[in-house]
Amino acid sequence: MLILSLVWNMYDVYISFQTSDIVYALELTVEYYFSLKVMMNLLLVQ
Repeated sequence: MLILSLVWNMYDVYISFQTSDIVYALELTVEYYFSLKVMMNLLLVQ
């Protein structure tokens, strides 16, 4: 489920860059980075 949302976020970022909505794309990239960090932390804990 978490993997799916990360993939979806990546797709969202890609679309945003395609439509030249740079500010939104950058926000999504930051969001994606943090969710990736959280996921890594969860994986390391287990």
